[in-house]
Amino acid sequence: MLYAMLYAFKLGPIETGDGFFTTYVGMTPDEAFQPTFADRPTDALRSIAERAKGHELRCEPSLARAGKAVGFEPAKAPDWVALPRATLAFGLALGNSGAKLIGAPIPEFLAASAAFMKARPWRHWDNGDIVDVRVTGLRDKQYEASIMGAGGQEYGIALYEEKGAIEKLSRLHDEGRVPEAVTIRSIAVTMNDEPLWAIKAVKEAFGLARLPVPMKVARGAPGPVDAIDLATLATALMATAQLTPRKTETSARLEVDGGSRAKSGFIDVTASVQLRQDV
Repeated sequence: MLYAMLYAFKLGPIETGDGFFTTYVGMTPDEAFQPTFADRPTDALRSIAERAKGHELRCEPSLARAGKAVGFEPAKAPDWVALPRATLAFGLALGNSGAKLIGAPIPEFLAASAAFMKARPWRHWDNGDIVDVRVTGLRDKQYEASIMGAGGQEYGIALYEEKGAIEKLSRLHDEGRVPEAVTIRSIAVTMNDEPLWAIKAVKEAFGLARLPVPMKVARGAPGPVDAIDLATLATALMATAQLTPRKTETSARLEVDGGSRAKSGFIDVTASVQLRQDV
């Protein structure tokens, strides 16, 4: 008796301190098996098949040769693969930072990043223009936001905690005092153009041809974000994507089950953004 289809795919090569490795994943419509790491794709697929006896075995076309030896047939990925594959690819691409995002609203963050890139708000403003961001809900905080992208090299958004931070940053850079500039606390996301294997997965699920990389800066050093930081960035991206020269005040709300790592297992964050007109 055959059960539901199991679809296998690979993600990588993933860079680590010990070199590069590729991970192999088996997934059904109801669950994803623990990723498998092996030197040879045939060994990885054999391990996946042994844990999924009775399933109809299918694999992505790039694994056709390796899969044939252990009972897999090549096939186009079913629709139910795209979202979890993109979420997993995002986490793996972040390395150790991705491990801290258990319970984080990753699909919502990726969708918000896609909306931001599609809206291209940097067409109207550069990183010297200030957007006031008020976050409420599970987090209650005021930020000054800077939209990146007008220079055509780095895209994203940075949220600074310090009042007058953007003006201070500009002054410090002009004076060549860059080490002081990086001491200003912030959370940010930049849209990277690599690794290509992760971008491919994210693009298939969300139409986003970049990999959004979230980061927190505290005590002068970059570090990983947590679930609430990611929710904050997601709502800021969603709200900022709605800004236009005629619509200079918007808001967005994110309400999701965040799992046991979030406070009360629930994430509820709203970002209200307003372009500062006196700049």
